[in-house]
Amino acid sequence: MIAAFTALVSRRDERWAKWLVWGVASLAVAGLSVSALRGDWDGYSLNNVGFWLEWTSYTLPFCWAAAEAFHQHLQARRRVSIGLCEASVCNRMFLWSLFAVIQFVGCGVIIAQYAAYARENLFSSTGDVLYSGTMLAALVVMWIAFFPPAIYSRWINRSTDRSAAEQG
Repeated sequence: MIAAFTALVSRRDERWAKWLVWGVASLAVAGLSVSALRGDWDGYSLNNVGFWLEWTSYTLPFCWAAAEAFHQHLQARRRVSIGLCEASVCNRMFLWSLFAVIQFVGCGVIIAQYAAYARENLFSSTGDVLYSGTMLAALVVMWIAFFPPAIYSRWINRSTDRSAAEQG
């Protein structure tokens, strides 16, 4: 869904983006199928190619979303400086990019968790804390992006109000 959202928002008319979405979905189906055929129903085995297909299908959309949102953020910053975009919209693009980066970090923590599971047949508590922390951070960033508290919105818009007062 992240890949579909990114394609719809950032690359609606690009054929390659549609192919990328279908490619990611195909990777996920292939990964699940290979894991099931190999009898790895839990999906914890790093030796299983199905795991890597699934992991790639989950991780790649976050990389793409981060890159697209950050690119849009940079473009919006220029528009904010000349009054063609609200600071809160620009900030929302930055926060979406930050969310995707945090999710990508969480994908890296998953690899470490599965490596610990392969060695000891249980997940590491440190990895659990790191993964929980990244997911909590991602949720907080997403919440602020879509449901910003009033104090946060005032703080973001204050810079625009100050620069408009200086120009006017």
